Amino acid sequence: MRLIILLLTLLISINACAKDDIFSKYPVNNIYKGGFFELVYDENKMSLEYYNTTKKELSKGVGFSGKYVVVITALGNMKIRAGTVVNVNNGKAYDFPTIYAIDDTLEFDIKFKKDSSAICISGTDAYNGKIYKNKCYNFKEGKFIPIN
Repeated sequence: MRLIILLLTLLISINACAKDDIFSKYPVNNIYKGGFFELVYDENKMSLEYYNTTKKELSKGVGFSGKYVVVITALGNMKIRAGTVVNVNNGKAYDFPTIYAIDDTLEFDIKFKKDSSAICISGTDAYNGKIYKNKCYNFKEGKFIPIN
């Protein structure tokens, strides 16, 4: 029994390391250090939550792919999560490939690094109910290109 538990633990650790390794396979060589765009609230273009969350993420500095911040906001009844990648230099925003439902099936989770263009998302697709567990993408030129 101990051997089985040890093997399962090892297998889980190897899988976790493999996912961490995905970030090193998609390196970003330059981290943007210039000034950030000025975010101005416009109720016709964004929700107050999106504005506040984006402002908070911008205050932390570059967090993804060398020149972006990742913004996650709740929609509707707070059971939907939408994600956007925002260029800190010019404010251009790119929506995640889908929106995610918050339910008992799978907890919404996202992993990314400032020096990698890889981003991995776990969650339930709000449109079709498909479950994504650590679905990874290479974010390149404003597009989410599936890795696995």
